[in-house]
Amino acid sequence: MIPARVDSGRLLPNAPDRYGGVAIALHWLIAVLILAQIALGWFLEEIPRGTPMRGFYVNLHKSTGLRLIALHVFAAVRHAFRRDGVFARMLPLRLSR
Repeated sequence: MIPARVDSGRLLPNAPDRYGGVAIALHWLIAVLILAQIALGWFLEEIPRGTPMRGFYVNLHKSTGLRLIALHVFAAVRHAFRRDGVFARMLPLRLSR
């Protein structure tokens, strides 16, 4: 699929041959959160164990991970209901038949 084009500052609506604004926003939100998770994991290595600051960042790391899982589930359900073929490509070959 081709990404939606910007026309007059607005994202074009969903169309069969391109992704819409919601799909693009969801994609980039997930990408940014994954990068944040990696950076946060590296940052946690620098914080001494047993300190209150570490507890805060560990909980932030966990909650961000849960949000990522929820966003992935939302994206999968959205694609399953749209019947655009993306959901079948998300599944292993033996499950998508």
